[in-house]
Amino acid sequence: MFIYLISVSLMANAAPAKSAVKKAYIAQIRKMSQYENQFRKYFLLDISGDGIPELFVRTGSCEADAQIHIYTYNTRLSRLATLNAGQHMDFYQGKGYFLGYHGHMGSWKITKYYLKNGKLMQRVMGSGELKGDQDYPEPTEIGVYEVDFDNLGPIQSM
Repeated sequence: MFIYLISVSLMANAAPAKSAVKKAYIAQIRKMSQYENQFRKYFLLDISGDGIPELFVRTGSCEADAQIHIYTYNTRLSRLATLNAGQHMDFYQGKGYFLGYHGHMGSWKITKYYLKNGKLMQRVMGSGELKGDQDYPEPTEIGVYEVDFDNLGPIQSM
């Protein structure tokens, strides 16, 4: 009886099979693809640090109403958060976090997003208004490139 309890505990902490993650992520993208919009894109980024990337799905009919839906997989697919991605938001990846870079009509804001106790947290890293011929500041992190829903290759090859 004691050995059985230990083995159940170890199995509960095991990483999910990548095939289950892939299947869940593809099913979620197909589910969301039924809605007609211009911003049907996704990307993968491991912000939890568990070796399984989270699924970021961008939806919306224009920049003004764009949203990012963030999903993770442990024993099942679950949504971590939904972010307003309007105002020309770009993403940059860091180790265990990502930056949301908002830039629109001369104003900008950089927000750092990270997980703490399983919840998505955010902290504004900087913001401002451009003056004269000033360019938008560039984050030094690597950009996250969005992939159309029609291209499931990044999920299948993870």
